[in-house]
Amino acid sequence: ISDYRGLWGLYARDPIEGENAPAGPRYNRDGTIRFTWIDPPAWAGLEKVLPPADEVRHTAARLEAMEAEISREEAEIQALSEQLHDLSVEATAVQTLPHLHSLFTEINQQIDTGTLRYRQLQKELVSLVNLRIALRRHLNRLTEGKKAPPKAHIQRSIHPMSPETLRTTRIAEAWAALSIGLLMISLILILLFARQSLLFGISALLGGFIFVEALFRGTLNQLVFRFSTIVAVIAALVLLYEFFWWIIVAGILVAGAYITWENLRELWV
Repeated sequence: ISDYRGLWGLYARDPIEGENAPAGPRYNRDGTIRFTWIDPPAWAGLEKVLPPADEVRHTAARLEAMEAEISREEAEIQALSEQLHDLSVEATAVQTLPHLHSLFTEINQQIDTGTLRYRQLQKELVSLVNLRIALRRHLNRLTEGKKAPPKAHIQRSIHPMSPETLRTTRIAEAWAALSIGLLMISLILILLFARQSLLFGISALLGGFIFVEALFRGTLNQLVFRFSTIVAVIAALVLLYEFFWWIIVAGILVAGAYITWENLRELWV
């Protein structure tokens, strides 16, 4: 296994690699080593999972670092708050002096920039505080001997197929094997026996096949939504074409009535 880099069977030189033999368990088709052999724990999702003996120590160290980070954020927020107070005092002092209008504008710009930074720091601080609370709870659970579920690191766990899912899968495989042939045969039958309704027959045929494909792929809701959207757009365009001038007249009447109402309301006020 360590030295053999070839295929486990006949190499048929198929351009789409549909008939080639499988590669070995250690190497890919191009001779590179599979990731499952380079780092099996990482392939299993364990590269981010601490050993149980180090979990308490690492969590305590992370909590201590979090406390220092929160202290830095609080100090920066306090300094920025004092700076905003000073700028506010300066803006109030020069607000009524016409010859310092440019300075007043500059101070206001600094206040706006500082305010945005202040709000961003406050959001970051809230997130850090919430994370600190979660870390403390997690550390308490670890200290009490409560461990996380052993399979919590698995993101795509594999479960045996239920009989219903297996039966649906077999039907989908059968449909995939027969669909192209059925489409071609149905098209020929339409050409032979219903040529006068060729357009309608082809449309119904393609619509039926698209419906079945969406049903098996689990995208039926998306198909119905898109079809409804297309029908609604077409209907709106037809109405616009048929009643174009009536729509223009109605729009002008509504706009005129609105302008008249606004002008009268200003007179009353």
